[in-house]
Amino acid sequence: EVEGTELVLATTNGTPAIVAAAQRAELVLMGCLLNLDALLAAIPSGVSVTVVCSGTDGRFALEDAYVAGRIVGRLAGEPSDAARAAICVAGAYPGAIGPLTDSADGQKLQSTGQEADIAWCAQESVLDLVPRVTSDGADAPVVGAPPPESVPTGQSNSQSLMNKVVSPTCMF
Repeated sequence: EVEGTELVLATTNGTPAIVAAAQRAELVLMGCLLNLDALLAAIPSGVSVTVVCSGTDGRFALEDAYVAGRIVGRLAGEPSDAARAAICVAGAYPGAIGPLTDSADGQKLQSTGQEADIAWCAQESVLDLVPRVTSDGADAPVVGAPPPESVPTGQSNSQSLMNKVVSPTCMF
């Protein structure tokens, strides 16, 4: 049971990507397939969006490119070439389970019997929480839930995202 408990998560690539993004961007949101609709609803209108794929051990990760493609494919604006590549990766699969199991990380998880974890992560838009950097802390960003007043209300998950983003791009 972790409810009400402060958790600290440090990863080899994700944590440095969050720290770097927090130093350069006014708003840093964390997203995945699980919170896809909520993430898209949390992006302010009229901003440029960069999706940062943190990868694995400093290398490209198929599952990151797939998720980036699912994100930028639903944003308006003229995508960068990297965003177009991510959209192509996402379009190459009929669903999320394929790239998540085909990836090197997916292969490692399967080899240790963690297929259920992959299946859980392959679900789309089942969570409404969008973690974001809430401050830059003493030496590192602090990631948490947004304050209640900043969460959009009355928005449909199927609302149009036209004119939402100026120019989506991806960083691999």
